[in-house]
Amino acid sequence: MLFFHLFRSLGYLLYGVCQRWRALRANPQNIITPLDKHYTYVYAGLRMVDILGHVNNSKYLEICELARWHFGGYSGLFPVLLKARVNFVAASVVMQFVREMPPFRRYLVTTEVLRFEGANDSGTNTSSNIINTTPSAETSKGSDGNDTPRDGRVVLVQEIWSADGKKLYAGVLFRAALVGDANSPIALPSTGERRGRSAPLCCSSAFAVNGTTTTEVKAMAAKNTERFYARMGFNASKDIAEGKDWIDGTRQIERAWRSGLRNVKSPQ
Repeated sequence: MLFFHLFRSLGYLLYGVCQRWRALRANPQNIITPLDKHYTYVYAGLRMVDILGHVNNSKYLEICELARWHFGGYSGLFPVLLKARVNFVAASVVMQFVREMPPFRRYLVTTEVLRFEGANDSGTNTSSNIINTTPSAETSKGSDGNDTPRDGRVVLVQEIWSADGKKLYAGVLFRAALVGDANSPIALPSTGERRGRSAPLCCSSAFAVNGTTTTEVKAMAAKNTERFYARMGFNASKDIAEGKDWIDGTRQIERAWRSGLRNVKSPQ
């Protein structure tokens, strides 16, 4: 079973790489970044069926994981993560079920990066504000003397829709840190004397692929969040815009998502 899952994950990754190659071949001027909202189709087969004849609830997370593999291949993010030997370390996974999923169907899964969270010691990061703010990252001096952004976590939202995009089945709010090679140029600077082989990585730097900068990446994430609030019909708190703890910003995203997800009519 584990081998089959790994084989299928690799298949979705290669499928994403192939689709990216075809898109760039058709239009070399096309710019594909990880901050673009991503759409992919995932098939729910017999292996995902429970005793009641529906897709098992635990398989919803597997469907979203397969979509993230495709996202990594299509967006050009995978080579960067592979070079830094990155592992996703989940900080929290919040799932909102809307309705049961029938098996033996293809489902449209959307993936979108909403924000980057600060990793500074105090727990606050005024630069990671996401509403009407300038995305100038909080920085600290690295070993090379350069300013390194201190955003150590990324927040993604995924939704599972019917293939025609008319019926929503579930959503997942995913927070994760990137942990990889401590010698990578995107590794966060260590405040201690001892440092192992692995270290947290700067998420905005990891997502800055295809010629984009960390400032541009954070600006695109801010726009994604603004569209997210508008889509959910949620009025963002001014306190977050003025610069509160990053956890307050994430909790506000979760409130907007939980209260508005069932009323969303389109995956766009």
